[in-house]
Amino acid sequence: ALENVMRTVKKGGRVVAAGSKWAPSLAWYVNIGVWYGARRYTTTFDGFSCPWSHLSPYLSGIEIELHLRGAMYVARGNKA
Repeated sequence: ALENVMRTVKKGGRVVAAGSKWAPSLAWYVNIGVWYGARRYTTTFDGFSCPWSHLSPYLSGIEIELHLRGAMYVARGNKA
């Protein structure tokens, strides 16, 4: 799916992705809610601590904003 999206974005085009992720381990109580909310929509939690890593090879100048005690992220960058 990511390759299909990147194929349609022009070079230098802006890409934004958002979603949930594991919060830092000190916020374990937040992670219970993250797991409960994402379990029906997530096939695997592998890489769930840094989900934007799949975008990194495609984007330059990637920036990450964390929200809700680190349980949500917004990643943005430009197609390389």
